[in-house]
Amino acid sequence: SRLSKLKACRSREEIAQLCDDYDADSQEFFFDRSPSAFAAIASFLAAGKLVLLREMCALSFHEELSYWGIDEAQLERCCLRKLLQRLEELAELQRGEELQQGRDAGQPAQAPSRWGLLMDRLREMVDNPQSGLPGKVFACLSILFVATTAVSLCISTMPDLRVEEDKVSGHRSGPGTPSHQPLG
Repeated sequence: SRLSKLKACRSREEIAQLCDDYDADSQEFFFDRSPSAFAAIASFLAAGKLVLLREMCALSFHEELSYWGIDEAQLERCCLRKLLQRLEELAELQRGEELQQGRDAGQPAQAPSRWGLLMDRLREMVDNPQSGLPGKVFACLSILFVATTAVSLCISTMPDLRVEEDKVSGHRSGPGTPSHQPLG
């Protein structure tokens, strides 16, 4: 870790490479870093248990771990899982931004196939209804289906309509109901 390297330093030049400032008179080291992250890291170095801080962005904490020279695998399992999930989300966002920048520049990030183009258009239509007429039509149809489902569920639970439905289904001719025959 950075602190163990600092302990092994023998000259001011070596110290200057590892910290932002050093006061030789009081033998104080200054690091322009997050104090809350440093408290968690110092606690880990003393006690051997490293947890992700709730009040701190997981990605910022990852940067702090990197700065202090601590492997992220030292995190408790639940915290490591959360950190890796955030890093994966960041990577997806960056890929999406790169693709969008390539589209904006008029250059595709890679030579897409027809299927890839279709999937990109479909994804854009579903994710962003303001993307064009197909997106707006899809959004309207989605709302229409949801509203129709909600209304039909409400109607099917109304007791008066159930009685009417039973009457209608009881008057139908079927195997157990007599059929009308002309007299004569």
